[in-house]
Order: sequence, then structure tokens, then C-alpha cells
Amino acid sequence: MTLSTLCQSQTLWASAEQSGAAARRPNTGNVRRPDPKARAAWRAAALDRDECQARIVRALRHSLEEGGPGPSESELLMFARTAIREQALARALAVTAPVLVARRR
Repeated sequence: MTLSTLCQSQTLWASAEQSGAAARRPNTGNVRRPDPKARAAWRAAALDRDECQARIVRALRHSLEEGGPGPSESELLMFARTAIREQALARALAVTAPVLVARRR
């Protein structure tokens, strides 16, 4: 993940938080839908986490099969950060569209 991708994800995360906060307001009869940018941020976060997870699995497999080093601390830290970001976005979107979270599980 590059710095620009991370910055873009942070911006979109804020959009998802705002979308979730708007959905928690009393319902006035209108159906609130999640912001498309917030959904895109959630999908991007899920892809980032999948990518980090795949790198860790490859490193572990290489370590077991060939005796090389396992995943680095930075890879594990990046995975943790992306997983936390994905969960936060999913929670923000779950307020407006519970189907989105159920689909990822």
C-alpha cells in the first residue's frame, strides 16, 4: 500500500463515518443509503487487507518450506492496520446497510 493510497483511504474513511452518523439520526421516513464513496472505501480496505493477508501467508509458506524468514513486523503491522480500518468502515456502513457487512463474512 502506498502513501497516496493510505491517504485516500483515510479521506474515504471520514466519508463513511459521516454517512454512518447521518444514518443514526432519527428517521424522517426516508430510506438512507450509504454514500457510494464510503462503499468504495470499504471495498478498497477489504482488498488492502486481503493483499496484506496473502503476503503474510506467502511469507509463512516460504518460511516453512524453505527455511527463510517469516513475515516481517512491518507486514504484520500493516495487516493489523488494514483490518482495523476495514472493520471500522464496515461498522459505519452497517448502520445504513447491514447487507454489506453480512456479504463480507
